[in-house]
Amino acid sequence: MVNNQLISIKTKDVHGGLSETMRGEIQTMFERLEPHVSANEPIKVNVTKNKKNFTVKVSAVMDDNHHVRSCTTDEEFYEALNKAYCTIEQQMIEHKHKRISLKKKLGAERKKKYFANDFDFDDIQLDNVIESEHQEDDSNEFEISKRKNFDIEWMSEEEAVTILETLGHESFVFVNEENGKCSLAYKKPEEKEYGIITFTNAFVQPI
Repeated sequence: MVNNQLISIKTKDVHGGLSETMRGEIQTMFERLEPHVSANEPIKVNVTKNKKNFTVKVSAVMDDNHHVRSCTTDEEFYEALNKAYCTIEQQMIEHKHKRISLKKKLGAERKKKYFANDFDFDDIQLDNVIESEHQEDDSNEFEISKRKNFDIEWMSEEEAVTILETLGHESFVFVNEENGKCSLAYKKPEEKEYGIITFTNAFVQPI
């Protein structure tokens, strides 16, 4: 059984609240997703009801920090719940297939680096990142508590976007192999599109 703390159930405008049977069905249904979700984030299930319909909203964080969400409505609670579960499950399947496709696009070295444990991304780290703590003088108006130094890799724009999607980050810095300039790949909020920012005065000499 999945840890009950990994499933957060909330209700609103449901007369008398959810019965133990309803709550048990939610637990039983979503425990199937345990191998694919983050152990640090609960699966959130929110049930509301108007005069005629139940609305079930579900959000979950996968083991690679990818978010999935669903919102379904039906006159019958169990139908709405089943639709919500099927939607979440389908999103997870599609995401994992997408990751397989992304994995095939990368070269051997980057595949080893960014797909170290296939779908278990918890241990993935950029091995060229060096972290050091830095304390500013108390007289300064602000404090820099951490600095990061890393080597920027040469790659194509497609590879940069692939790695960005693989890591689940919002942005990724790289050297564009087409022009040798430092660039930033980023994911546009609320859109399935990406952008590239090129720093025109930041040219990197090949090693």
